[in-house]
Amino acid sequence: MIDIILFLLGLVGLLIGSVTDLERREVPDYINYGLIAAAIGIRLINAILVNDWWQLLFSIVGAFVCFGIACIFFYSGQWGGGDAKMLVALGALFATFQPLTLFAQYTVPAIFFAWLPEGAIQFLLNYNLMFIIYLIVNILIAGAVYGVFWSLSLAIRHRKAWWLAVKKSLTETKMKVLGLATIICFIGLCILATTMQQQLLRFLLFGLAVIALLGFALQLAVSAVEKACMIRVMKVSDLTEGEWIEKNVRVKGKYICGPKDLGVTEKQIKLLKKYGVKSVVVKIGIPFIPAFLLGFILTVFVGNIFIHILV
Repeated sequence: MIDIILFLLGLVGLLIGSVTDLERREVPDYINYGLIAAAIGIRLINAILVNDWWQLLFSIVGAFVCFGIACIFFYSGQWGGGDAKMLVALGALFATFQPLTLFAQYTVPAIFFAWLPEGAIQFLLNYNLMFIIYLIVNILIAGAVYGVFWSLSLAIRHRKAWWLAVKKSLTETKMKVLGLATIICFIGLCILATTMQQQLLRFLLFGLAVIALLGFALQLAVSAVEKACMIRVMKVSDLTEGEWIEKNVRVKGKYICGPKDLGVTEKQIKLLKKYGVKSVVVKIGIPFIPAFLLGFILTVFVGNIFIHILV
């Protein structure tokens, strides 16, 4: 019963978060904090009723572990504050979670956990502590695919500006060096592949050569999307907390906000208005909560998508 309640809470929270993220590029704090409080509260009540305090402990530990992971993505500029808080909420909700379907696989990959004693592995399975691991992995996988398709849609909608940005990027020294290194790598891998007697190794090296080319093309395309489609001028009156400021804003030599802030604060917005700044250059991020939702659905109904590789 508790797992059904937690599942519904997580699903509703992710659905609401996805809608607000798509509409306003933000997730209200009351959603994330509400999910965290609800998760801890439900686990506490359940611990008292069934006299099993492990689930409550796992919920707290799961929240802290996800907080650490979220900090990495937040401070590297990959996620916004709402995304980071949502991952913490998911950690509190699903650090331990029993499967709702017979099809999902939450096995313990031997390649990573073979060193554990049999009792510890059985403990992992009994409390299904693998769910949160697969959830994080699936969110990252879903996020990568989602990000590529989102960028592709932006490139199509703004194809003229995007193509100009691609051509401009190809004239930059950094991109020239990267392109030259990619070509050298491609040629080197192809030559090496032709010297291999084993067909599998030859195929693998040719595959790596192709991946190198595709990686460069993807880097070029995404970089152009960022420059052409995701950087814009925004009125200060329309700014919301957490927006990424692309260029430093100074008034009479005094620093107000900029890229290093990892999101503008309410205090900085008030300062911008106080000093009469009308507009700023911002970077519009990809609404990432829908990728969380996709990763969650994938984890509930599939579980370990690498089961045939890792187990």
